[in-house]
Amino acid sequence: MIFCDLLVEKKFNQNIKFKKENNALLKTGIIVSIGLAIHNFPEGLAIRFWF
Repeated sequence: MIFCDLLVEKKFNQNIKFKKENNALLKTGIIVSIGLAIHNFPEGLAIRFWF
């Protein structure tokens, strides 16, 4: 998650188009989405090969 935070922070520093308030909320949403995808991928593989 720290890696995701650094990656998203780097991307947002290049493109400063958003207001400060919206930027933090959007950044949080992107990090949560990446974390959820990382969490669900191996779980999906485990279920796929279990059944």
